[in-house]
Amino acid sequence: MYASVIEGKFIAEKRDEAIALMDGLIEELSSKVEGLRGIMVLDRGNDISTTVAVYDTKANFEAAAPIAQEVLGKLAPYLAEMPQRAGCEVLYGKRFATD
Repeated sequence: MYASVIEGKFIAEKRDEAIALMDGLIEELSSKVEGLRGIMVLDRGNDISTTVAVYDTKANFEAAAPIAQEVLGKLAPYLAEMPQRAGCEVLYGKRFATD
């Protein structure tokens, strides 16, 4: 497995509005990206977030880059700065529940 780790910062007064858009944006992303297995957006306080998206392979992660950029671009009006996206190998993962 391979993961995309995205660090971002919301504009404080627009954070909730951005979160409300997430379902639709994640559905759009998952319909366009092969091998995307899950995504979590983590609140780190002070309007800072970390998003972790898990892919089957590094090739899936790499192929998703332009699509992820397009989707992240739709969040631009809600962000204090454009997020930074990096990839990494998942060393361990266990799934406990099904969707």
